[in-house]
Amino acid sequence: MTIDPRAQLADELLRRFAATIRSGQLYSKGHPIIGRNVESLSAAIQLLHSLDQSIVVGIVGDEIIVNDTPVSKGESLGGLVRRLKHISVERVTIDRGVTAEEIAAFVDAVTSLAP
Repeated sequence: MTIDPRAQLADELLRRFAATIRSGQLYSKGHPIIGRNVESLSAAIQLLHSLDQSIVVGIVGDEIIVNDTPVSKGESLGGLVRRLKHISVERVTIDRGVTAEEIAAFVDAVTSLAP
């Protein structure tokens, strides 16, 4: 059985994304744990950017799609889908060249709006 490297990278991206959003909700802004999670998310993004110019994370029903590939059911990501739906986010596009500061600002915005 061959495992698609894009699917593995997409799964890693989603796990890092969910962990970063969770840490943003649990800890105060500027906490080192949030910074470490942003760095890990940034690394996962850079790996996918080595294959594609842009990364599109979309929500269709309870599924998360990364660049046309269904990756995971929403319940397996600890509420990430529910949180994004609550603030009316259906799709996130991340272009090559995004900085850790921009990722941190996005995380801050999502956690500020989320319940």
